[in-house]
Amino acid sequence: MNIKKFLDLLKFKRNTCEFSLTFDEFMRRETYCFSPSYAKRMVSIHGGEYLEDSKESGGILLFLHHGSFFLSGGSIIHKLGLNFSLIASRRNLKFMPSDEQKFWKNVHRRSAKLYENRLIYSDYGVRNILNVLNHNIFLGVAVDVQEKGHNHRTRCFQFQNKSLFFQTSAERLAILSNKKVFGMVIVYNFQKKIHDLHISPPLLPDKSFSATQSALEFMESIIPVDHEQMFHNLNKLFSKSSSGSD
Repeated sequence: MNIKKFLDLLKFKRNTCEFSLTFDEFMRRETYCFSPSYAKRMVSIHGGEYLEDSKESGGILLFLHHGSFFLSGGSIIHKLGLNFSLIASRRNLKFMPSDEQKFWKNVHRRSAKLYENRLIYSDYGVRNILNVLNHNIFLGVAVDVQEKGHNHRTRCFQFQNKSLFFQTSAERLAILSNKKVFGMVIVYNFQKKIHDLHISPPLLPDKSFSATQSALEFMESIIPVDHEQMFHNLNKLFSKSSSGSD
C-alpha cells in the first residue's frame, strides 16, 4: 500500500465517525510497509542513548504489546545500528482461524526480514535463548503473553492502578544472563504521524522482580489510559493468575 495513502486513511479515522480504521486495523496494514527505510523514517527514539551506552553488553528490553510493537526492533537495528532480536510466540497460531494463522505467519516473515532474520521464538527453549544473549545483543521480551497449554511463571504487578499477573521471564532471563533490563514502549502520535519509541534507563534485575515493576511504571506514564493502542485487553486476560507464581 502507498504509505501516503495509508497515513491519510489514519488521519481520516481521527476526523470522522464512520468508515474509520481502528488502531488494530492500522497496525495490521502497517506491517505491509515494513522496511529499513520505513523504520528509520517513521520512528522517533527517546532514550536511545541508554542502549548505545550498553551496546557492548546488550540487555533485555521488557515491553507490553502496545502500538506497532514489531516496528520497535526495526528502528533499534536500522536507526541506532544495534543488534536486536525479539522473542515471538507461534504456539497459539494453531488455535486461530486459518486466515488469522496466515496473516500472523506472514507478519512474522516480514518482521524477520526487518530484523535481518534475527527473530526467535518462545519454543526455542531457555538454553538456546541464553546462547543468543551471550552474543551481547538486545532482546525484546513481552510480559503480557499467554500460550495455551503452557503454564508460564507469573507474578502480580501494579499497572495503571490495576493488579495484573504478567510473566516474569524477562527478568529471569536478565538474571541468568547477567544483563540489565530496559523498559520499552512504542506509541503512535496521530498529530505528528510518527511513532514515538521510549526506552527507560537501565534497571538492575533481582529476585523480587523490582526491575519488571519499574519498567511497568515507566510504561504506564506513557501509555494512554484509554488503551486504544493496546493489543490485548489487559484487565480481561491478566487479572487472574493462570499459571505458577514466582
